[in-house]
Amino acid sequence: MAIGQQPSADTLNAEITTVAQQWRGTARAAQDLSQKIVKMGTAGLTAGPPDGPGLSAADADSALSYAGYLATLGGVFYGTAEQTPPFNFDDEFGTLKVYGQ
Repeated sequence: MAIGQQPSADTLNAEITTVAQQWRGTARAAQDLSQKIVKMGTAGLTAGPPDGPGLSAADADSALSYAGYLATLGGVFYGTAEQTPPFNFDDEFGTLKVYGQ
């Protein structure tokens, strides 16, 4: 007797549906956050509260770069991404990883 739940058509369909819905939500959230950051621009990102988060100029530049990456990742899902040459998002987002993951 096998231990754990064995895959069936129903469980695989449920997993596929769940992951697809999560990816859709993540893609939308990535594009929405990207648009918010880009709309703020360097001036808005470096402005202090209450007008902005008060980032340093270097951090604002990084935020704008990450916003572009997020927009591209969302665009991959929606079929609007144009990414040439190939790009390793895992490497670029590596600085955001939690140690040990």
